[in-house]
Amino acid sequence: MKKPPSSPSSYFSGRVQRVVYENESSAFYVLKMTLDAEPTSDPDGVGSLLASTATVTGDVPGMRVAPGSWFGFEARWQDDPKYGRQLKITRAPMIRGGWDETVCVRMLAAQGVSEGLIEQFKTTFGSDLANAAGDAARVASVPGVSQFTAEHIATKWRAARAHFQAVEFLGDLGLPAARVRQVWAVFGDEATAVLAQNPWALTQIDGISFRDADLVAARLKLDTTAANPKRVEGAVLFASRSQRGFGHLYVSAQDLLAAARVLDPLFTDRDIASAIRALSAEGLIHLDRVTAPGVSALYEPWSYRLEVESARLVSERRVGARLTPAAEARCVKNLIGEDNPTLGLRAAGTEYLKKICGSSGLTLSDLQSEAVLNALTEPVTLITGLPGTGKTTCLRMACALLREAGVAVLIVAPTGIAAKRVSSVTGAPASTIHRAFGARGVSSEKREATYAGVVGEGEASPKADGSDEVWAFGPDSPHPAEVIIVDESSMVDQHVFYRVLSCTRADARLVFVGDAA
Repeated sequence: MKKPPSSPSSYFSGRVQRVVYENESSAFYVLKMTLDAEPTSDPDGVGSLLASTATVTGDVPGMRVAPGSWFGFEARWQDDPKYGRQLKITRAPMIRGGWDETVCVRMLAAQGVSEGLIEQFKTTFGSDLANAAGDAARVASVPGVSQFTAEHIATKWRAARAHFQAVEFLGDLGLPAARVRQVWAVFGDEATAVLAQNPWALTQIDGISFRDADLVAARLKLDTTAANPKRVEGAVLFASRSQRGFGHLYVSAQDLLAAARVLDPLFTDRDIASAIRALSAEGLIHLDRVTAPGVSALYEPWSYRLEVESARLVSERRVGARLTPAAEARCVKNLIGEDNPTLGLRAAGTEYLKKICGSSGLTLSDLQSEAVLNALTEPVTLITGLPGTGKTTCLRMACALLREAGVAVLIVAPTGIAAKRVSSVTGAPASTIHRAFGARGVSSEKREATYAGVVGEGEASPKADGSDEVWAFGPDSPHPAEVIIVDESSMVDQHVFYRVLSCTRADARLVFVGDAA
């Protein structure tokens, strides 16, 4: 199919009239904008569009776009077969020609400053308006402006100007649009100041490698030798964060020394040790000598938090996920068909197992029976063993027992294939852990496909956490299931294990089924 023709990129600016769609995490927007008059902006001569609204689509990294926002951008006109004529952003946000009076006026208006006050600013400050607007004392010198109003205007002005300067700086460094928002989220107003002196700080961001940071440093004509302490710190940080990609929660000091020297063989042990101390002092690496005795373990802060929080939640679950007497009595009645205050839940479960084993001709070993009963009564149960040792039988019988007891069960597995298998084995619905707890990953590859189906107002994506995922369930809104069965548990990593713990009720019992490690 032949693509519709498009024009070369040109400069535009304007105010956002309406946000039709946004993917905040990937900085992709579909906007209705009122464009400022730019007589040379449209080589195709569509002058009428310049004084009215236009649909604008694309990435606007590093800024929170909302109705009333003003920004400049480069874009090209294109004819979409379905949505008609629109502007496709090629670079944003940006300011062309510096902070002249016209740009200042538009920015002040976007900040909510009235036309009358803007005219007073123009008269008072003239060509120095860009500098004066960020000085609360000078703004307060304008007749009719209170000190409070002056502080408010100056603060918003400084933030807006710093933001545009930082984003333009990042764009000039050649960073992809998808990374600019991440950089801004980490460094904020200090992005320009920090990265101009230490581009290796970029290694704090997933997707930016040590080599990428070296290229940025070369553009800035900074020292890229092994003697630069900031460069050594960047290498150590990148080497530490890279371990997550191999499934490691931490890296030993010795392994980190070797990994850093792979990035530059001229790094010395002393320089690497100094970098580790500096990064630890900044809170960018966590040095732990307790978790693994005899090992100096270096964690990413996020990985360390996952491990510590998971251990805490498991300990609390083992104490707190005990059945109340009322809940136990309800389960006993469901299993034996009558109230029996003298019969405990484990004894009632044993009677039921004997009954269904007798009717089906199935025989459970003592260990298998204990495992099945534990799933009913214990806060945390592990069902493990080598292939062929009866884990599937235990799982099937545990599900039958829990179902008969009237317990709300959620069955999950780490993969779709594993979920289908456990569902076929137990005869009960099962899903992946991510789907069960409402995880939604942020994918820039999917955004165009998402936009294609947008009609009218879009829905903003909530903010993601350190995993770049959004979870519908969490500590404040746990999943209601009473028992969580996790099949193929040996395939569950630390992050997903943490989600199982943090997305479920504090009194929900846990059953983990999987091969022995």
